[in-house]
Amino acid sequence: MPPSAGGHALALVGSGILLSNLSLGPVCDRFGARRLIILSFFVVSVLFFIWPHCSVESIDALAFLYGYLVSLISSLPIIILADAYGEIGSEYILVLNGITNIIKLPGYLLGPYIAGLVIEWAGGSYNYAANCSGLTTLIGTLMLLCIPSPEKQLQQLSEIRKSEKFQDS
Repeated sequence: MPPSAGGHALALVGSGILLSNLSLGPVCDRFGARRLIILSFFVVSVLFFIWPHCSVESIDALAFLYGYLVSLISSLPIIILADAYGEIGSEYILVLNGITNIIKLPGYLLGPYIAGLVIEWAGGSYNYAANCSGLTTLIGTLMLLCIPSPEKQLQQLSEIRKSEKFQDS
């Protein structure tokens, strides 16, 4: 792939991010933040599998879609927390979001090094690294499906607090 194609694809990632930021509210209202983040993670995992096999022409569509979805993925957690905890935990929402980002930190720090080692091991091919990224993103998405929604967790927490108050009195 010529360097200009890479630059063009990178510009389309930015365009996808811009469109995502402009359309997040209506899209989120229509589909729901939790459903949208799960769908975004799933599609991104598929994009990782497809990426090494793209032609110069198809990489543009993939780059735009990737930018759009990654922007959603980075923006939606705080919306999900705000919807779930509302006024009850409003002062803690940014703390919860910070904890979420700290949990992702090892992946951010080690991911590029691991991918570089895999690419070197594969003789310069990005296929294995992209497939590993897709697989781990897919596993994370499946794990996300197993976690109760924040609304359900808040409801369970409220029930526990009520039973504790009942037992104390």
